Amino acid sequence: MVKKPVYGLLSNGFYVNLGVAFPTFGILNANSSNFGFEPNLEIGNQWYFTRNEYWGFGLKLSWIQAGFSSYSVGSVTPSTNVDLRFLKLAPQFTYLANANMAIDITFEVSPTLMLGGNGNTNPSYSYTMYGVLFAPGLRFRYKQYAVGGDFGFGSLTYTLDMPGNAISPYSANIVAPRFYLGLQF
Repeated sequence: MVKKPVYGLLSNGFYVNLGVAFPTFGILNANSSNFGFEPNLEIGNQWYFTRNEYWGFGLKLSWIQAGFSSYSVGSVTPSTNVDLRFLKLAPQFTYLANANMAIDITFEVSPTLMLGGNGNTNPSYSYTMYGVLFAPGLRFRYKQYAVGGDFGFGSLTYTLDMPGNAISPYSANIVAPRFYLGLQF
């Protein structure tokens, strides 16, 4: 009988991350806005294509990352932001420090949709942002536990709708540092 190799931290698997992000848009101009403190949940899988006793290379796929925040823009308060990222793909390189500890380096490409506005104040407005963000990341794992972070950046198409004043789409620069705690199964 042939024994199957045991890969430990280099095993394919399912993960769940609870995080907090601090997204800001329009940072290259004077009208930049911070979306505030944004708790989020991320669910995904990882697969390794090449691995040995010291390192592995594979793919990290987040099925969804969803976040929500409340923030103020000038005298208009409160405003809300829903941040949805679908099918985030990231090549992943893992170095095994020992049988129980690993360090992952990733570079995510994340299709992003942000929706928000303030429906109950005057003047009311809503917005939609969509496009692709990029995020280099670093994660430390101890057994099935993880602590990590990534730095999202890019440009999204932005449309704003205010009663009597629809604004045509334009480009909004986004940065979104995020920190998270996770479990891998």
